[in-house]
Amino acid sequence: MIKRTAYLGPKLSFCEQAAKLHTGQEQGEMLECSTIAGVFAAVEEGKAWQGIVPIENSCEGSVNETLDLLAYDSGLAITGEIIMPVKHHVMVREGLRTEEVTHILSHPQALAQCRKNLRHHFPGVRLRELPSTAEAARMVALSDKPWAALASAGAATAYGLSVIIPDMHDYPNNETRFVAISREANAYVPESKTSLLIHTRNVPGALYECLHEFALREINLNKIESRPARTRIGEYMFFIDIEGHKDDVTVQSAVAALLQSAAALRILGSYPAARFAGV
Repeated sequence: MIKRTAYLGPKLSFCEQAAKLHTGQEQGEMLECSTIAGVFAAVEEGKAWQGIVPIENSCEGSVNETLDLLAYDSGLAITGEIIMPVKHHVMVREGLRTEEVTHILSHPQALAQCRKNLRHHFPGVRLRELPSTAEAARMVALSDKPWAALASAGAATAYGLSVIIPDMHDYPNNETRFVAISREANAYVPESKTSLLIHTRNVPGALYECLHEFALREINLNKIESRPARTRIGEYMFFIDIEGHKDDVTVQSAVAALLQSAAALRILGSYPAARFAGV
């Protein structure tokens, strides 16, 4: 298979930045996709050997589309993670004043991450959702309408836009976590994380019993989040990230116990824990 990495485009998106950080010096070819589902499809169909997609933000929480694709529509494994700071800037075509802006274009997560500041600086201005921040910048650059984009400084430079308000995000420590997905699981590496998907039984104490297995073995949890099981109201699946590799003895023991108590369990992948990537 060609060493090609699929990512949520267009070029200059935060996802492309994460993909380049993850691949490092061995970038190979990059395959731009217009949707998160398109990234998954490219990997599943063999058009790319791995894909990079956003999975959660430190302020706005999880990207539900990515979680749902992992849970219900894909057999791909998580093979890596990238955590990077995300800075959003308001940008316009040269000469457009702040008070003239009628619409602000961006990705839904970016708009949500800047909600308070947008209300303060642009009361009454309409917000328009697009597949990515970079696509918002591209559309503003090509349009003759009084629009602004919420995107990265790199996008402003590439499309010849002027930043009128920098650092629009509501919280200065705004970070997004991206994951690498592949058809093949990773080989063992130390200092790993493992992502699990657990469907608990609909009985009292079911979630407690699952979490107790980790506590008994002193396995630290990094994340737990529920998503509807798509069966009936009140039934949920849980995404759980733990410290350790699926081949570690303690993790294997916990998984064996969970298989006895949970309705279903799936290991989504074990991968090296990310270090903060300042960009």
